[in-house]
Amino acid sequence: MPLSAKNIYMLGVGGMGMTPLALYLSESGKNIIGADDNLQEPLRSILEKNNITIEDNNQIPLEIDLLIYSNALNEKHPIIQEAIKRKLPYIRRGEMLAKITANKKLIAIVGSHGKTTTAGMLSHLLKQANFQFSYLIGGLFDDKSILPAGFNKNEWILAEVDESDGSIEHFQPEITLVLNVDWDHSNHYSSKEALIQTFQRLFSRTKSTIVIHENDKKELNLNEISSKRIHTYGENGDFRVDSISESNLELDVKLSGRFKNNRIQIKGMGSFNGENASAALTIYEILGCSEKKPDLLDFKGIIRRQEKLFENETTLVYKDYAHHPSEILALINTFKKNNPTYEIITVFQPHRFSRTLQFKKEFHDILETADEVILLPVYSASEEPIEGGSTEDIIQYFDSERKPTFTESDKVLIEHLTPIAKKETHKVILFIGAGDIENTANAFTATIKADGNVELAWQYFIQNQVSKKCKLHNNEPLGNKTTIKIGGASRFYAEPANITDLKALLSSAKSLEIPWFILGRGSNIIIPNAEFKGLTIRLNHSYWQEINILDENRIWAGAGARLKEVCGQAAKQGLSGLEFLEGIPATIGGALRMNAGAMGGWLFNVVSEVRFITKDGHIFQLPKSAFSIKYRECAELKDAIAIGVILKAQSKQESKDIQHKITELSKERKLSQPREPSAGCIFKNPEGNHAGKLIDELGLKGKSVGQAAVSNIHGNFIINNGNATSDDVIELVKAIRKEVLEKRSITLEPEVLLLGKTWDELL
Repeated sequence: MPLSAKNIYMLGVGGMGMTPLALYLSESGKNIIGADDNLQEPLRSILEKNNITIEDNNQIPLEIDLLIYSNALNEKHPIIQEAIKRKLPYIRRGEMLAKITANKKLIAIVGSHGKTTTAGMLSHLLKQANFQFSYLIGGLFDDKSILPAGFNKNEWILAEVDESDGSIEHFQPEITLVLNVDWDHSNHYSSKEALIQTFQRLFSRTKSTIVIHENDKKELNLNEISSKRIHTYGENGDFRVDSISESNLELDVKLSGRFKNNRIQIKGMGSFNGENASAALTIYEILGCSEKKPDLLDFKGIIRRQEKLFENETTLVYKDYAHHPSEILALINTFKKNNPTYEIITVFQPHRFSRTLQFKKEFHDILETADEVILLPVYSASEEPIEGGSTEDIIQYFDSERKPTFTESDKVLIEHLTPIAKKETHKVILFIGAGDIENTANAFTATIKADGNVELAWQYFIQNQVSKKCKLHNNEPLGNKTTIKIGGASRFYAEPANITDLKALLSSAKSLEIPWFILGRGSNIIIPNAEFKGLTIRLNHSYWQEINILDENRIWAGAGARLKEVCGQAAKQGLSGLEFLEGIPATIGGALRMNAGAMGGWLFNVVSEVRFITKDGHIFQLPKSAFSIKYRECAELKDAIAIGVILKAQSKQESKDIQHKITELSKERKLSQPREPSAGCIFKNPEGNHAGKLIDELGLKGKSVGQAAVSNIHGNFIINNGNATSDDVIELVKAIRKEVLEKRSITLEPEVLLLGKTWDELL
């Protein structure tokens, strides 16, 4: 069934194992729909440009006949549970890859580290030799013109095979290349012997050739395998590496033994990259490609592997994906060798609690060789915390005089590193880890590039994190984006084109500690004349305005959809009970945040589920029962952003009858509310009373300050008579409150929001 499926839903499509598989399947003729709450650029754009649809509303389309899910997920995930409920076939990524390669000649690259770089090098070499093959690489090439996967009808396929989750047991390679046998993934392998046994079982299933490093031959215990099937590379290998010399960020690898080509040069640093190149070249020659002289000088490498972020006369900044002790040791030693007069400053984010528990002493021993160490909290990678597996457990091994700096704040880290970067002394600053430390590295790099200019730092940081469709501006006027047409500018402004953009914007605000605000249609808000020194995010792109009929009584509406349009779509489908939405001049997102209401109806009365993103970038979809709803308030959305909602109609009726009711409600609203620019109702209704009624009874209709005036039609509306300012509105609010309090002993509380300030500050 998996191989014959035509319409495939890929859950976790943004993972670096899933993205190449999605590209491969799409190119082979499958219809791929992907979903991932943590999808980032440039992966989103790469997928969409290659005919892969990204679905963000947490719904499996009806036409899907197979679900593939990331190895990082488990069957408890609600989407997988939905697949089980629908009796939809589902399979893990690693197992799907094994099925794809079962009837092909698989070149399997395995080992705890170096797989992606080596596979990338081998792919590069085979393309030069016009060797016909498919490939799946677990990383992005630094050369953006090359995709991490390619489909070819030829029988050969090159792929990384991951041992971390056990799916390695499903593969039957033609050729197996083992780069190293370092014990990692203690969450899956209880001992190094368990890992060795896994490799031995893979060898027994390998159809023709096994290639290993000479140093690993004894440990792998290959006595039961015919020596004709085993080939070694390395200093004393069958394919011999005589020397690896390094100069000007180039490696010169001298070769002999069974190598027909006695030399290969590559761009890059570190003897480990020379070893990777010799491993790739070994497979290249075994495949009979040696007639074409190999060349890796134009191989640009894989991103996040010794990636330079910044350089000037005194400072180098790099980021690297290293997360195993042997990788970190090799990396630090390489920079020490290449920069003998430079200080080595290491910023390290441990990856997984289980790995930290396993290697905390080794991490200390290696990191201690740096001149300064800064540690970040463990990146969980979906693991639950484990006692003894925290960053603090690494710190305990350091002597008191060499204690590393520990911080959870990017801003604190940036403030610590910036003066160091500005010193006249020479230094290399390394950001090391496989988690989200690259955001920290990018934020720091943006800061030093901008030399203190906050606007410029934000532009540097965010420009490569969002899609080209995302609008980014500095000092953007906001008044014309509100219904009352009043207000100053926002220092930072963005209109994200999808959830990936939105998550990146929240990440930028967190890393640079910029306050942010979400702006919908611009009703129910007063924007002060003074500049808002934060980030205003407006969900104005068509992506956020999507309205879909899910079934006979449910509607999905994006956060940017206007309630009036949702109401209209429901009417067309004969879905009744949503008619009152026509009278609320807001978008779904803003209306959810304040549980907006009109004509006797409240939005949460018709809510089934809400999908939202927290300020830390976590996405949830929860039923109505999970929310604390009060008058004009939803506590859970106060510091979060609604992405969309599933609304539930009360009944089915004739469309014309629903439309008639909408028309009547619209007439009623137009008669009872002003036509001039306003922010909607200014005050909350006090318990047992109405703000508009109180204002009317006190004869305050028509009262004005400057060009701001109380509406003569509805006392709870302040209108802009032409050139009102936010100061005019605020002073009028104060005056109304004062008179109502003095004459009726009732304190009116503002309902409208105040950007960048609180009413408590002003009242």
